[in-house]
Amino acid sequence: MVNFLRRVFIRDYQNLEDPKVRASHGVMSAVIGLFLNAVLFTLKFLSAILLLLSSGGILSMALLGDALNNGFDFLSSLISLIGFQISKKPADEDHPYGHGRSEYIAGMLVGVAIIVSAALLIYRSVQGIIGNEQISYDLFAFIALGATLPIKGLQAYLNFSLGKALNSPTLKGVAFDATHDIILSSLLLTFALLSTYLSWPSLDNYLGIGTSCFLIFSGVEIIKESSSPLLGSPIDPELRESVEKMVLEDRRVHGVHDFICHTYGASTRYISFHVELDDSISLKAAHDIIDELEVKVSTLTHSSVLIHPDPIPVHDKKLDAYREKVTEILSSIDPEITFHDLHFKKETLHLDILLPFKKAGLKRKISEKLHLLGIPLSLTFDHPY
Repeated sequence: MVNFLRRVFIRDYQNLEDPKVRASHGVMSAVIGLFLNAVLFTLKFLSAILLLLSSGGILSMALLGDALNNGFDFLSSLISLIGFQISKKPADEDHPYGHGRSEYIAGMLVGVAIIVSAALLIYRSVQGIIGNEQISYDLFAFIALGATLPIKGLQAYLNFSLGKALNSPTLKGVAFDATHDIILSSLLLTFALLSTYLSWPSLDNYLGIGTSCFLIFSGVEIIKESSSPLLGSPIDPELRESVEKMVLEDRRVHGVHDFICHTYGASTRYISFHVELDDSISLKAAHDIIDELEVKVSTLTHSSVLIHPDPIPVHDKKLDAYREKVTEILSSIDPEITFHDLHFKKETLHLDILLPFKKAGLKRKISEKLHLLGIPLSLTFDHPY
């Protein structure tokens, strides 16, 4: 079914390296999500209103909370769709990197709205508990809650299949969110049956509080996911590995380091890194190599690419001997620690040491161990970007 939808709605759907094709998958997922969540929100909200009218003014907090959950899913899908359209706007003087990050800002606003709504639901549910409110669900309410299972099951299956095909964490995240909704509605349906047929007082309001807590958790997660790209996220490990593998296939390149990646929305990305070249080649030759590599990497990643050449002495036996010693010392401290830019400047050995953030406390130990080499050292400590 998933491949059928892809064939029908996405031109050249198998060309997954094309950003436009990948974006089309995201649009299809968002449109389907809009429709399915709109159906569920309408069913549950209408059911809550009908119960309100038939119960003498008592509103089902559990049903309303579950309706809002689907309503905010609808809003998130809508923002993703709008964000994609905004991200396609060309860059201008005020926004030279485009408009892609507007989606993240909108996502944070949705997260705040979810948390505020959940807090109001909790307040109203507590009032219902104090007032010992009792509500009995009707057949339409059970249908509305039960409809979540097949509808969200379909959405989970669709997005998990698309996420697997595109290796997209975003689409896989949508699938897991749909799975969580299935679990939540299953619990609400079970307790709704108990509340109706066992006449447990205030159970609906307790369920409303539980649903609100789930909404708060979802809102916090949305804020975290939306703010992370704004604060600056690391380069995707798989993307880095593919770039590094391609660059090192060129025998003129002796090493790659200092990867930096900046994203401005899903379709705008800037990548820079350093490549080590033989210091005996001419500046013109180094420039030609860099130009060639920038075109290759840009084509592979569909990104703007900037490469910096680092000249290194090749076939220097003295330096090679120290490289082996430094490698042995750093590996004995922690295998995760790497280094680059090893070179002599006059009689001083210079090198940059790359420390994972959790290893920052090892600087003193590393310095002490390396100074046992018995030569002047200049150490620069850095972190992976």
